[in-house]
Amino acid sequence: MKEKAENAKAFIESRYSNLKKNERERKEAWDMLESKMVHLNLSDTEKELIKQDIMHKEAELNRKM
Repeated sequence: MKEKAENAKAFIESRYSNLKKNERERKEAWDMLESKMVHLNLSDTEKELIKQDIMHKEAELNRKM
């Protein structure tokens, strides 16, 4: 019984660790995108269109998984 609990705990910790890592990587990617768009002197409208396009593509990829 104790072994099952330890395995469950390890699974849950691993799962949430991976989720947190993925969230951090995604945030870093968005921050990098934002800095590149500022560097390119894009207008707010252009920035918003690019962000919407990326979010749309991410959603498509997530549906395929």
